[in-house]
Amino acid sequence: MAKRNIALLLAMVLLLVPRGGSAHPGRTDAEGGHYDRSTGEYHYHHGYPAHQHRDLDGDGVADCPYTWEEQTDGHSDLSEAGSVTVSMQETEQTEAVAALEEALEQAEDRYILAQAALAEKEKRNNGKTAILAAIILGTAGLYLWTEYRRRGMKAEKESVYQSYSAERERAADIQRQLEAARQETAQTKGVLKAARQETAQAKELLEEALRQKEAAEKEREAIRSGTVHQAMEKYCFSQLVGAPVGTRINGNKEAVDENGSDARYSVWLSDSGVVHHPGCTYAYAGRRVNLMQLQGKHYKRCRRCEMILPEDRWMQRYTALYELNERLNLGIYNDLSGEESERPETRAEQ
Repeated sequence: MAKRNIALLLAMVLLLVPRGGSAHPGRTDAEGGHYDRSTGEYHYHHGYPAHQHRDLDGDGVADCPYTWEEQTDGHSDLSEAGSVTVSMQETEQTEAVAALEEALEQAEDRYILAQAALAEKEKRNNGKTAILAAIILGTAGLYLWTEYRRRGMKAEKESVYQSYSAERERAADIQRQLEAARQETAQTKGVLKAARQETAQAKELLEEALRQKEAAEKEREAIRSGTVHQAMEKYCFSQLVGAPVGTRINGNKEAVDENGSDARYSVWLSDSGVVHHPGCTYAYAGRRVNLMQLQGKHYKRCRRCEMILPEDRWMQRYTALYELNERLNLGIYNDLSGEESERPETRAEQ
């Protein structure tokens, strides 16, 4: 109501203010008037404020209240014209106030509609803002989740790569251990093979020693019976041990040929106890010895040149028989020794 009262007061002030010929803009027609766009009413100007033409003198013709006095030269009823003019102004003011009130009511309606539209728009804007905020929050959440997932996958990938590298390193270590185990197994097989060969040789030597022991027992039995010398005088060392023809044993206990040369029975003994032929590719290290001097000692024959090494079994038998003959005084003629001794036939003839 306060807004309405203020609007009415402003309208009255505007109506009371004198208006000039150009009270409001707008072109006039040939009659000097035009239609008011706000009210749709036709009024006149022709140099005066907006007014209406009425029949003032009763002749049936509409007269202008401003020019009627000039046309009658002051002989008309001026009081009537003034009353008409005042009545017209009051009518115009009343119409203006009504128009203002109607306009104010329309303005209030428009204001209420505008307020409702504004509230509706604000509500829609709030809904849009909420939707936009939800979209932004959802996008931010999706980005954060994606970033978290990407970092998690990156960390997981790095962990998997580290595990893979560790497994590869562990596999490489196992491979190296397997290779070392293979080499050690190969070496062990070589050692076992050499041990088997040595065992076989030791077994042969043991069998030979057993046979010699058995022969020695028999010889002792023969000695007891007093017939051993008669039996042994029929044999000599070369027949019993199977020495090669032309072989002799010199005073240095070395095997030589009939010319006294030991080249046939010379070998190379390495530091590891392996015997090599002088022509063997492994004979560059070691020392030159006579094979006869190695009897009774532990040595191995080279597998590469074993086929061309001189035979040494008769030397083993010779050594054993020589010690047995010396210990038991069997009287066996040692035809392989370089010492002078009588043959059995000579002693038998005497």
